[in-house]
Amino acid sequence: MRKRKDRSGERHGRLRVVRFVEFDHDRRALWECECNCGEWVVVVGSNLGRVINSCGCLRESMSSMRARRIVQDRIGEQLGDYVLMADMGMHNERRMVDVECGECNDSRIIRFDNWKRGPVCRKCQSKRDE
Repeated sequence: MRKRKDRSGERHGRLRVVRFVEFDHDRRALWECECNCGEWVVVVGSNLGRVINSCGCLRESMSSMRARRIVQDRIGEQLGDYVLMADMGMHNERRMVDVECGECNDSRIIRFDNWKRGPVCRKCQSKRDE
């Protein structure tokens, strides 16, 4: 078996290599790492720093930042009856936004995904139907 380099103490992105675990079935070294967020993961040594830089929290935070930027860029835009007024943050892993009807000024907090479909204001719809 080939000799492995001791990588204990190395840092790769958000991961700190703690100790060697074992060789896997393909004879690749597996390392136990601690992430900055406190999670522990076992990583194939050849992937450290190239493919894997965190326990997965980096992808989540980047995704959240991207979604926040998308909402911020669309504030003031109208789809359907509603104008996007403000980003209200995350709730149950969904981005929530404050919207206001352009006609009757009815304000609601809805999912950003629902706003993108162009929702219709119920108050204004009932007036139109009369």
